[in-house]
Amino acid sequence: MIDASDPFPGSIEAKKPAEVFGWIEPQSRKRIGHNIFGCPEDPAICARVVIEMVLFDDGSGEGVELLQHQKLETRKARSRELQRWIGRVSELRQTADLSTAARRLYQDLVAANHESEQDPDAAASNDFKIASLARRQLQNLTVELLEYAKTHKSLDEVPYILWRIKDLEKRAEHVKRGAATNE
Repeated sequence: MIDASDPFPGSIEAKKPAEVFGWIEPQSRKRIGHNIFGCPEDPAICARVVIEMVLFDDGSGEGVELLQHQKLETRKARSRELQRWIGRVSELRQTADLSTAARRLYQDLVAANHESEQDPDAAASNDFKIASLARRQLQNLTVELLEYAKTHKSLDEVPYILWRIKDLEKRAEHVKRGAATNE
């Protein structure tokens, strides 16, 4: 998936994606165990889902053109930001000093967020919000790496962290391709 990670191999999400992610086969029915957004007091008895837009990995889509355009613009903004940082994140897999490299990356991500927040016009834009969210996700991963680096020198011993980095690299490439349009 472009806009979300695939499940970690061996996890419950990987074994039962339909149950965890709520996937449903076409023309089938499914009971849910929680309230639907917009029905805070009384649970919904039944619901009908209307899919207004579908956007494929290659950037083509069907449905409401405005929604397609908005999603493509969101993907472009995310792609630009991920492409800006993905090399630094990838380097963490081979670095000799994981703690120092992760700390520098974290500080640079924080500085980039701070710098972009200085311009109120840019801060109000959708691109800023998407880029900021991408940086914050990278910051969260970097914080996990820093915690891990306190007791380990390399990432070879923790397959989950390696998978997260590889997944991020894969999604960055998918987002780059899925953001391409023939404008």
